[in-house]
Amino acid sequence: MKNVPKQIDVIVEGNPNILIGDRLTMKIPEEGISSDYFDVISVAHTFDTRAYRTSVQMVDSRDIRQLLETSPLSSISVLKRNLNALTRD
Repeated sequence: MKNVPKQIDVIVEGNPNILIGDRLTMKIPEEGISSDYFDVISVAHTFDTRAYRTSVQMVDSRDIRQLLETSPLSSISVLKRNLNALTRD
């Protein structure tokens, strides 16, 4: 079984309803993704004479949806811990 990717970049037929902050369910069996939730962090629309396309960048929702810390110092500590975890991957 494959590991679920932490980030997915897709290009779809133009869709103005996809917004930053949306949570989407992705099913891509070839990549080991089945009913996993991803949060949209970037959306770009392109138009040309042939098509309207939407580029979407998403990250695994388990990695970014967290409760906010109660103090600035604890927030910095959590950010540092998260950055350290990312550099180890």
